[in-house]
Amino acid sequence: MNTDKNVLPFVHLRSNSGAAREYSCLVRVRTSITLPADLLDRVDGADSNRSAFLERAAVAYLARLERAGQDRSDIAIINRHARRLNRDARETLEYQILP
Repeated sequence: MNTDKNVLPFVHLRSNSGAAREYSCLVRVRTSITLPADLLDRVDGADSNRSAFLERAAVAYLARLERAGQDRSDIAIINRHARRLNRDARETLEYQILP
């Protein structure tokens, strides 16, 4: 068994539909960060559990970064094929013209 604290163990669970789903068991690691007092006041006003709030904020922010990266990749693929895609779209529109 891996005892490295940086490696997250995985648990395999089955949903009601029987499909296998894999969940990461989050191992909590104590850390210390320095934040401006006004930001900390806003965090405290939003949630009584700082750790939970900051964890949710980090997960949401990382998901947004990942989506942005995927969007950039998708745009690059579309741009590589733009000429053909535009030609196909024009041909489709020509078929739809009423006589």
